[in-house]
Order: sequence, then C-alpha cells, then structure tokens
Amino acid sequence: MIISLSVNELNTAFSRQRPDGGYDNVKVEKRPYHCNLVDAMIGYDEVSLDENNELHGFYREVRRDRVECVGLYKKGQRYGLYWKAFDSYGYLVGFIGSTLALYLYPDLTSVICGNFDAKGRLIKGRFGKVLSLGFIQGMPVPKVKTFTNSKEFMYDPSTSMKLSSSPLLRDPFEQERCYVAKSTAHPDAGEGLFAKQRLEPGSLIAIFNGVRIRQITGVATVASAYKIHLNSEVDLDIPDGSISLKKYCATLAHKACHSFEPNAGVQSIEHPRYFIEKSNQKCKDRIRFCTGSASACPLLLSSRSRRARRFLSATTTEFGWLLLGIKPSGSIT
Repeated sequence: MIISLSVNELNTAFSRQRPDGGYDNVKVEKRPYHCNLVDAMIGYDEVSLDENNELHGFYREVRRDRVECVGLYKKGQRYGLYWKAFDSYGYLVGFIGSTLALYLYPDLTSVICGNFDAKGRLIKGRFGKVLSLGFIQGMPVPKVKTFTNSKEFMYDPSTSMKLSSSPLLRDPFEQERCYVAKSTAHPDAGEGLFAKQRLEPGSLIAIFNGVRIRQITGVATVASAYKIHLNSEVDLDIPDGSISLKKYCATLAHKACHSFEPNAGVQSIEHPRYFIEKSNQKCKDRIRFCTGSASACPLLLSSRSRRARRFLSATTTEFGWLLLGIKPSGSIT
C-alpha cells in the first residue's frame, strides 16, 4: 500500500519507470510538524527537494506516527494524485484542483466515486468496486467500476434534530455485509444484526449514525436503549420515531444487541456521507481521538479479533457488543 512507503522508496520506484530518471536527483528532508493548539511537535512532513532546494517530487505527512497524506509536488506546487488516510483506515483518493475523487472503504475494495468538496465532503457519488490499480506519475490510482443501479449519495450529517435527509437510503457497503432479523440472544430481545458473509477479525460491519445530543451540566439526560456516549459533550442516539426499519435504515449498527460475550466492537469513523473532520479542527480532533476521546461522529461496528473467528464462522452469526463496557471513546473493555 502506497501509504506505508517512505518518500525515498516512492522516488526510487518512480525513477525506475522513467527513462529521464524521474525524481532520481532529488533529496529527501524531514520537517518537524508543530501543533500550535498544544504547543508540541506531533509529527513531521517528509518532502522531496530538487537541486534548487524547491519542493519537487513525493511528499508524506505523518502525524502521531501515522501517515495521513501522500502526494506530489512539481516545482513548489502540489499537483496530481493524492491519497489521504482517515482514522478508520479508509482513504480519500483524488486529484489536486479537481472535485473528482473516490472514498475507499476500509476493505480497500468498495468505493464511493464522485465529486467531493475541498474538505472531503461528498457532493454526489455512486457506489462501486475497485477492479485494478493503474499508475499516474508514479502514484497508484484505483481503477473502479460504479454500479449503474446505485443511487446517488451526498454529504448528509446528522444534527440534534435530524437523523438523516435520506433515512431509507441504505449504505451499500452495509447491504453486502449484514441484515436485520429477529434476535436469537433472548426471546424478548427484539431485532438483531446478522452477518451475510464470513468476516475477518477487524472487518467493518456496520455504521452507527445518530442524532447528536449535547450534554448540559445540571440537566438530566433522557434514558435511551440506543444512546452511545462519545465524550463529555456529545451522545449519539436513535429517536423513537426512527427505531423501525420502515422509518430509518440508512445505517444498521444500532440493531446490534447487548452481549456479555461480544463478538464486535466500536470505534470512530470518518465517512463522506455522515462525517468529515473540519480542516481547521484537524489537529485538535486527532489529538482528542488519540488520547481516548472521540469526535462527535458516527461509529463503525467491527468484528473483534479474539472471538471473531469463533463467532463469525457461520454467515448467520448475530453480532453483539458489550454496552456496559463502552468507554467514552466508544471502545470495548
């Protein structure tokens, strides 16, 4: 995967593909990245410089020991293809100066391809699959096929009053992986979430999207079977009027039942339809995420590593998470 290659490796690989040497004569420099918000060094930029000490060639942005972006400079200006990594291990792949881009789901096979704004929010796009990888200026670019029968998706974040503008528009990635049926956990458990296929440990299963309820000191919160505590300020919840699948089925993670032997866990996710981090809050949100406090965004439900193979061996396995063990970050104890 390109995101794991150093700038030296990228320059060398590209130079071998070009008769003129490509970026063979550039030098690589690490530049510490200082976050003014916390007044500390939290990463570095790895850049290529030509003989005139001008930015020219591949670059990487590394924050908190994780590569966040890979791209190209040409004579001091960013250009061409770039890869941006999300906290949930999905990627945004696009071109500098163009709205055309694709969101690559964590499985690195499923995509939403379309038009995105400068902040990575989806203007409109369709679901598709990666067919193969090509190369542009030494950068790998996924070759995808969008499904003609796929409906168009757009940026549709929840608010304190609205869960979704398209509550019945299913997430196509979820549709391939899970479904809702009568729970087998207990006769009175109601509905549960089941796997349609065998899933590997750590796989993305479903997304939890809820209305955003801000906690106010001194004001009692209303009890809810679906509410998830994100941080000291915000909860996510499913309103009573949206519990039925006839009213809301855009995401399904809220249908997973409580279990004392959980085979799934939760973590925060960035998704072009539900939530994209604001650029001017990027540093702050990353730090809060890394120190155990998630941003006010949807959650992904993923299969756990220790028990997943045993529980997910059958395609009809029901998912369960330990609600009593959810920490403020949404992780499982």
